[in-house]
Amino acid sequence: MDQETIRLLIRVAVLIAIVIGVAYVVRKIKRTIQKAKRAVQSISNVMDTIKTADDEQMYTPKTLSGLESIHLKKIESDFPEFNPSLAKTYIKSFVNEYFAAMKAHKRELTSFEDTCSKQFIELMTAKFSDIKATTYSQVKIHKIVISDYKKTNDEADVYFELALQYIPSNTNRLTQEKYTVTYSYFLESGSQGEMASIICSHCGAPINTLGAKVCPYCDSAVAAVSVERTWKVTDLKRTTY
Repeated sequence: MDQETIRLLIRVAVLIAIVIGVAYVVRKIKRTIQKAKRAVQSISNVMDTIKTADDEQMYTPKTLSGLESIHLKKIESDFPEFNPSLAKTYIKSFVNEYFAAMKAHKRELTSFEDTCSKQFIELMTAKFSDIKATTYSQVKIHKIVISDYKKTNDEADVYFELALQYIPSNTNRLTQEKYTVTYSYFLESGSQGEMASIICSHCGAPINTLGAKVCPYCDSAVAAVSVERTWKVTDLKRTTY
């Protein structure tokens, strides 16, 4: 075999090696591209799942307490005249007015005097005056239920839970939330802040028991003429559970 043939064979061998190497590299590149495509598709599927879950969270109202009937029986036992439907109407109206006043940064809150306690109005005044605070628009109440009821000798509290949606000013994104409004029945404070007492018009004895309809001293029917026991909103807060 002469030198020229040997050189030719070497060239052919090198060419074959190059072809094999290129084919191997091409296969590796194709496999890498396929893996990359699968990874991208997997990421896309995850992102779609996250987006779907996010959309569901954005448009699905929060779940509320299912114990309303139990609490309502206790309330009606203590306050036979309590009208839950009317109370819910008041609460809904208050919540809408509350967020509207917050958005407008209102400082004059006389419109709340008939529905809210003095202390709560003071808290609202301080909160609404903060022009840097987050405000909320497009408020929509989905549902309202009675979630709890507590009573002492001085005060009774009915807790209304609301599922609502709004758009916060700091995100401009529709948000589903749950809020609790405390609706309290108590004796309005006197001019100096002291708690007043109902005085029996027959025997003059003080009657301090919440919801009392009969004087415990003379068994006469109680007529509250000197002070007023009343239902008023005493708190509103976002429920975090």
